[in-house]
Amino acid sequence: MKRILLLAALLGLPLLMAAQVRPINQFYRTWKPGHEVKNFVVPGWLIDFASTVAIPFVEEPEARVALRLARKVGKTRILYNEDGPNNIPVAAIDHMVRGARKKGYTDLVLVQDEGTRVHVLVRENKDGRRVKGLLVLVSEEDTFMMVSSKMNLSYAWVGRLIRELLDSYDEPWIITDEVVL
Repeated sequence: MKRILLLAALLGLPLLMAAQVRPINQFYRTWKPGHEVKNFVVPGWLIDFASTVAIPFVEEPEARVALRLARKVGKTRILYNEDGPNNIPVAAIDHMVRGARKKGYTDLVLVQDEGTRVHVLVRENKDGRRVKGLLVLVSEEDTFMMVSSKMNLSYAWVGRLIRELLDSYDEPWIITDEVVL
């Protein structure tokens, strides 16, 4: 009986380990087989390992903060398409963004300028104190890039990291809970 339960648990485990949110998964799977599309996945353990190894060799405070921040990033998917016959239509991108919003992603930044659009969405946990997912979309007339990352990043930790960075500068900074002057 124990073997049957163990086998059932092991077979059911992949169902619980979905890499990203379903609309993002569907978009990625739909467009990655294209001839002009480049795609790859970077595992979270590799990002963590590389940033941990690099921290002792970096002297600039900004780079050290960036590497410490990278340690919180998990599995990352990157999809890149450059002017080809299978260029990803704007309607498909908008459909994926609407689906991501339904699954808990909220807009963080949206910049549009002369045919270029940069869209950053985040997914927070239920209490809104941690970022669990990041979706960055950059599209132009002939180029598209999507970066989708899992992460476990608390806003309080980011605040402490920013304060450490500001303390490392020679100039005095006025730091309040809401505004850095």
